[in-house]
Amino acid sequence: MAPPLPSLPWRYPLDAFHLLRDTPFALLILGDGEKGRWSAIFAHPRSQEQAAGAGEALARARSWLESPGQTPPAPETAPFHPGIAGILGYDAGLPGAGPPSALGLYDRVLVFDHEARAVHMIETPNVPPEGRDALLALLESPPPPPPLPGAGQVEDVEPREAFGGKVEAVRARIACGEFYQANISRRFEGRLGDGDHPFDLFRRLARSSPAAFAAYLRLPGFAIVSNSPERLVRVRNTPEGRLALTSPIKGTAPRGHTPEADALNARGLLASEKDRAENLMIVDLMRNDLSRACRSGSVRTPRLF
Repeated sequence: MAPPLPSLPWRYPLDAFHLLRDTPFALLILGDGEKGRWSAIFAHPRSQEQAAGAGEALARARSWLESPGQTPPAPETAPFHPGIAGILGYDAGLPGAGPPSALGLYDRVLVFDHEARAVHMIETPNVPPEGRDALLALLESPPPPPPLPGAGQVEDVEPREAFGGKVEAVRARIACGEFYQANISRRFEGRLGDGDHPFDLFRRLARSSPAAFAAYLRLPGFAIVSNSPERLVRVRNTPEGRLALTSPIKGTAPRGHTPEADALNARGLLASEKDRAENLMIVDLMRNDLSRACRSGSVRTPRLF
């Protein structure tokens, strides 16, 4: 059994990260929503890679891990540890489609346990002390001012009629048997208000819609703001071998103003033929995807809907 991690005084990670909001390759993973126990701060990577495509970034990541002494330990007492963190731009090959891929190799990480209200610093063995005090100082920094109210504007990139035409075109191709499902996405673009900051946008989202899987990544020239209740995939070691878990979400209903209204909306969601079909579709898709990587016959759906 791994020894317990030494604890540091508790500090809310969103407040601790404030001084890093403009530091390149500083990353906050915030798990403060429902069922989100852990958060982490990565900063000041030993090495970093920013590339137009995911393949180039992953090649650099493999070279980092294959170098002698570069593979960090993986303590079982926390889900985050030193190593590689960043973003892979899945559509980076499309002009103007999104951010490039960016990864950093981090020797230390601050891990926040919201349940135990404790903070841990995890480091690779024999890491130089430079940078340790700067991370520890985040836990004693003065509280940041409240975020500014949002004054920006968000607009749909394409007219609603054009999007509707795409839907009809996909339905026709499904009817012809070309495929049986498709995801039609819409792009939105916006501009922050005067004096606003990407990290203030992240703080407003964390306050108004806390999610178990949220992240803020600062890169040269731009920032990534992510806020999601959905886990795409988690892989962890167990006594029986490596276990992959995905928790897809499809089908939505509004929140009520009372627990009784919430329960009524939940029952309506479970009774909705459309939402059940949509949820079953994504579960089948993820079962198929996991089956490509997992041992034959080992994929299970322990809970549905």
